Amino acid sequence: MNNDPTTYSAVRSDDGRKQPALIDHIMVLAIYLSLAVLTQSVFKTITVWPSAGVALAAFLVFGTRIWPSIALGTHLAVLAYFLETAQPLFSLANLAINLATVVGNTLAAAIALRICGRVDQHKDSFTQFDWVASRFLVAIFVFGLLSALPGVGVYWLVGQPWSIGYLTGIMSWVISDSVGALVITPLLVKLWVSGITAFHWQRLKVYLPISLGLFAMLWFIFGPGQAQLSLFFRQPSFILIPLVFVAVTCGQTFTFLLLALTFFAVWVGTSSGYGPFISSIDAITHASMQAFIGFSAIVILLLQALVAGQKNLRARWAEDLRQHNLQLEQVNASLEATVQERTQDLSQALEFSETILLDSPLAMGVYAANGQCVRANSAYATLVGATPQALLAQNFHGIDAWEKSGMLTDCRTALAHKTPAQGEIHVVTSFGKTVWVEYRSIPTHLKGEDHLLIQFVDLTQRKRMEEELRHIAFHDALTHLPNRRLLLDRLKQALRSAKRQNTLGAVLFLDLNKFKQLNDTHGHDVGDKLLVEVALRLQGVVRDCDTVARLGGDEFVVVLEGLGAEATEHASAVTHKILEALSAEYVLGDVRHHGSASIGLKLFSGADDDPDQIIKEADAAMYEAKKRES
Repeated sequence: MNNDPTTYSAVRSDDGRKQPALIDHIMVLAIYLSLAVLTQSVFKTITVWPSAGVALAAFLVFGTRIWPSIALGTHLAVLAYFLETAQPLFSLANLAINLATVVGNTLAAAIALRICGRVDQHKDSFTQFDWVASRFLVAIFVFGLLSALPGVGVYWLVGQPWSIGYLTGIMSWVISDSVGALVITPLLVKLWVSGITAFHWQRLKVYLPISLGLFAMLWFIFGPGQAQLSLFFRQPSFILIPLVFVAVTCGQTFTFLLLALTFFAVWVGTSSGYGPFISSIDAITHASMQAFIGFSAIVILLLQALVAGQKNLRARWAEDLRQHNLQLEQVNASLEATVQERTQDLSQALEFSETILLDSPLAMGVYAANGQCVRANSAYATLVGATPQALLAQNFHGIDAWEKSGMLTDCRTALAHKTPAQGEIHVVTSFGKTVWVEYRSIPTHLKGEDHLLIQFVDLTQRKRMEEELRHIAFHDALTHLPNRRLLLDRLKQALRSAKRQNTLGAVLFLDLNKFKQLNDTHGHDVGDKLLVEVALRLQGVVRDCDTVARLGGDEFVVVLEGLGAEATEHASAVTHKILEALSAEYVLGDVRHHGSASIGLKLFSGADDDPDQIIKEADAAMYEAKKRES
């Protein structure tokens, strides 16, 4: 046993899990029996059975080895019930009832453990929304049901009838256990796993006003204070407001503690005849209270799990980002040190040999202070589309592409200040080759003079791939027209332009008629050819400043910009041109096709600001046109 007073009294097994020590058995037994006696002897009702929450929490934290405490606690609770109701303790019928209740309660907790899994090494289980929703809540229901079946069934076996009937009795038992577990289990698990230190007492300035405010509401809604409130303000749903606030803003320990105290107060008030659930029929009173406590507890548990999970996720992201930045700094420092080391080595090597430069696979050239190229290797010449001899006849002042790119300014600054310079440029060289390169210019001392060693890395292929990916992201793969994403961006620009220039624009929404029939008859290849031909015809009708986009399938959108006062007439004229162009015969390989289209028109001005709404209205207009045509 661990003698450290700041840690749990439980011992650890070989796999590191908490195993119950004697003090843990005593603690579980005391809590279980205290809540049971309080329920049976003080409240005189078992509509809520908080001891079920003790049993479930004990199994989740300590595992199946805690079963003796739960079995003994259940046994003593049943004996206390017999004493309370003046029944014989050791009659055969009552012995059977006691045994069935003990076995059912203990086995139900063990099976619930199999559903949830041990939480002693996973104190953040209640921060996992999926675990709470799909495992914990299911385990609570299974626990209540498996406990109720033998507990109620034994009464039927011994011939003792229930006044409310056996099936109703089972349901009542399930609800009583489930509600008690919903309120008690999270708090006990949190305290047993994290310890009382998990409660941030230093935040008492925040917790105290919230607690006082909530208890004041409970006094007025479920206590004697209800006489001072109108019927409207006695709504139990008002209690959810501070509980939701606590679940969103405060820690788990305080949330679970306040949840348990709140519903204990609801239970006390209702049992004392206060609150909105009081009815002349006891069953309705109990059912209303159980439904409110159970529903509210589920909402708070799910809400706090969602919020806590998001906080943990953001914390992990922040930590991952911090670690990534540290690694990046280390890599950069290492690279910088490597670059400086290699630069120094290269400068020294250049003083003794030209072989390193000329044979290097990296594109490199050496320039004098006056801009004359004095060394150039074959990789550099290949990069710019020249020969080493041609480069030696040039100086970088005469290379317009370098000059316009701003690279020369960086190189001159590097040479003047004896510091490296680097950057990226996209140019057409004087030798007629288009390149996109990353350059690094390094001042060096070379045959007693300052020179610049310029190293180039060809980025052309990578940039071309990036451009292709960008095109794929914003264009339709079949027709190469703008897709919906690019269409919305163009339409936003058109709206801003219309507002700035006080002009109008129009959106034409097109849908091809008989397209499905063509696809079904001749196959998708012919359909694709038709879509490509439609795209070409649409582009041939509109202006260069207009946009033709494909939304998908046989739906196209045309955006007309910069329309004047006669916008309607202009848009109508374009519509007729489109209809005429699309109605001409299509020659699609061996297939000849005559088609048509339905077009919806929507004018827009600078006052409009929702591109999606404009497209929807144009779409609706298209469907109206299609109805008229049919």
